[in-house]
Amino acid sequence: AEVNSAAREPIRCRPDVHVTLRGRIVKWGADPNSRGGLWWIVGPENVGKSVVAQAVTEEFHSSNHLGASFFFSQNGSHDPNKVISTLAYRLAVDHPEYKDTISKCLNHNPTIVEEKYEIQFQKLILESFQDIARRLPTTQQRPLVIVLDGLDKCKGTEAQCEIIKLIRDFMQMVNYPLRWVVFSRPEQHLEECF
Repeated sequence: AEVNSAAREPIRCRPDVHVTLRGRIVKWGADPNSRGGLWWIVGPENVGKSVVAQAVTEEFHSSNHLGASFFFSQNGSHDPNKVISTLAYRLAVDHPEYKDTISKCLNHNPTIVEEKYEIQFQKLILESFQDIARRLPTTQQRPLVIVLDGLDKCKGTEAQCEIIKLIRDFMQMVNYPLRWVVFSRPEQHLEECF
């Protein structure tokens, strides 16, 4: 099941709601000189995190900086094993350089999407972007942003922390401007992971 911002019911931010936060996220995500690769947006329930996530996803899409998005709250999508394959699918649909790499990976191992999310991440995200980074000089790489909304709704606190660990590992091992924006409630185990 594909879970991305386009599959969600449209949520619209009033222009004056969360403007500063949205602007900072979009500026950071699209600027090739921005520092850091992970931004955690945290807040209690019903403060508008998903509205901001939807808005920045649409803005990144419009500016061609959206890598992919996943909304854990959409259609009961709480399964951590669906996250990576969905992100890989969205990346392949919208980005030819990734599509070429992922096609080779899937031709070599078509059952990778049935593996656990840790293995999917290794093959479909980490190794794929390592390949892209080798083939494309840094000057030709435009920043791409992956938006994850509602990480705290992902099934299992261990899986939530493992996803953060995988993202951190990616940032340490891959020289590609892939940025991550993660929205969640302020759960203690997530605070410790971040």
